[in-house]
Amino acid sequence: MDFTRGWAAGLLVGFGTLFFPAQAWSEATGAYSVTDVGTRATVALAPYFTHFPQLTRAATSNISSSYDYARYSFTIEVPEDSGAALGGLVIGVPASGWHRVPNQDTVSAVDGQGKPVALARIEPGAMEQKVAPGDHALVLTFAQPVAAGQSVTVQFYPMRNPRQGGSFLFDIAAFPAGEPSPPRFLGFGRITFYQGSGGHR
Repeated sequence: MDFTRGWAAGLLVGFGTLFFPAQAWSEATGAYSVTDVGTRATVALAPYFTHFPQLTRAATSNISSSYDYARYSFTIEVPEDSGAALGGLVIGVPASGWHRVPNQDTVSAVDGQGKPVALARIEPGAMEQKVAPGDHALVLTFAQPVAAGQSVTVQFYPMRNPRQGGSFLFDIAAFPAGEPSPPRFLGFGRITFYQGSGGHR
């Protein structure tokens, strides 16, 4: 028998026991927890994305710069292996096109089947703007987290289109459900408006 090999294997197992506790995913809480294999005590980890949600669509119902009742839509998909449910979004609204951010009367959300998704909080906020430091931000917190494998579309309506036309970039960031954590920048939602256009899309 090779005692050297057996001793080394035992040491490796012991090292793993001390420094690499068992980690498990909870469907109930939408977060990971770790269990100390020595004491069997389980401690919940702060939620985090192992794979980030994706911004898959940004659109407007009307592209005319003279239109006053447009609907803006931003669709986010949460991958199956996200590691955490989606708790909310931070959306940066370009200050060059809109002097005020949307409020609770103009913001809504629907799931992938078009059913309403309740929002627990809608409030102005701040984020590290990618477009311009003067941009406004809107923080949206879902009443029920958006589970892995699901999608959600946030809508602003009615919105007055910017009169000068052009392309505008909305900063989109996401944060997981659970304990507060910094939002993760997902990308830009680009919406383009044209002067003198009929507009409907």
